[in-house]
Amino acid sequence: MTTRSTAEQVLAVVLVLTVATAGIAGGAAAAPVASADAAQDGCSYPIEETDATRTTVTLEEAPDRIVTAAPSAAQTLVEIGAWDRVVGVSSSASYLEGADEREDISAQGRVGVNVEKTVSLEPDLVLAPAVTPDEDVEKLREAGLTVFEFEKAGSVDEVKEKTRLMGRLTGACEGAEETVQWMESELSTVRQAVQGQDPVEALYVYSPDFGPYTTGSGTFIHDAIETAGAVNVAAEAAIEGHKTISDETVIQQDPQWLIVNTFDGQPPQTDAYNATTAVQEGNVVVVDTNHFNQPAPRVVLAIKKLAQTFHPEAYEQAQSTPTPSPSPSPSPSPTDSQTPTASPTETPESDEGSPGFGPVAALVALAAAALVAIRRR
Repeated sequence: MTTRSTAEQVLAVVLVLTVATAGIAGGAAAAPVASADAAQDGCSYPIEETDATRTTVTLEEAPDRIVTAAPSAAQTLVEIGAWDRVVGVSSSASYLEGADEREDISAQGRVGVNVEKTVSLEPDLVLAPAVTPDEDVEKLREAGLTVFEFEKAGSVDEVKEKTRLMGRLTGACEGAEETVQWMESELSTVRQAVQGQDPVEALYVYSPDFGPYTTGSGTFIHDAIETAGAVNVAAEAAIEGHKTISDETVIQQDPQWLIVNTFDGQPPQTDAYNATTAVQEGNVVVVDTNHFNQPAPRVVLAIKKLAQTFHPEAYEQAQSTPTPSPSPSPSPSPTDSQTPTASPTETPESDEGSPGFGPVAALVALAAAALVAIRRR
């Protein structure tokens, strides 16, 4: 069974304390009926999938009642069209439209789930992103619930595969595939824009009051930064995963750009950061935490914003150049201006929840292709 690092646990606890006051107001949603026949949606049952704990999870039919233990899972179900069957969510998923109509299953004073409340919802399936404590997963299983714990996503491609996996587990295969096609369409434009461009040197820094922390190699955020046409200087400094970064390293790497999230709003106000080329030249870009920090479909919106910021002319040209779009064409995704900013969502290295690392949200209104728009609402 996968164990979490001390740094991840500490950051996760900070997140919970941060979002505790926000909470989710609504009670448990009324038991929904499965939105569509799973067979018609490209899924077939029964299915068996092996999760991060090396447990074989068997589902005889598409679940009618779903609990998401962390916001990346909740966001994904919104995107693939299974949101109507979600009856419980974590408090840090409160940025999602309709979250207040679901039961808040977060534990008090720590990262994890309230086992008793989760059991009381009688879910057919609990989706547990990697941030979920192993002991909570065990207790839920001991109580007779079907729980699927996900592996950590180490790249954007793994986020896509995680999206498809959630589609299979929830009977929303067609919606999951449409979502992945939309992600790939957005990323194709980004790749076209950054191809042949000199990469900028960038550093993502978050949670200055508790670190500051950064994200090195082996993470989907590192992959996102590089996909957007930048060199992640944290990885260049041999940082792996989510770690604190010293002022000495910041001075040595001297990033051209600093990336911060909407939860923090600005980089650390220290001499080391103020001396960087990034601050001296005003090169600070703010990304939506609920996009950038969650291994879920909306991470592509953060990648898109970074590419537009780092390589504006090339991105504009790439947008004006017609490119084959995946079929079927996914509905337009919500934009940053449409999304409310929430407190942290998931935790570093897992998915959601650390200070400044677990927030994000910048989508919600879809408009286009009738059927697809309905699926992605």
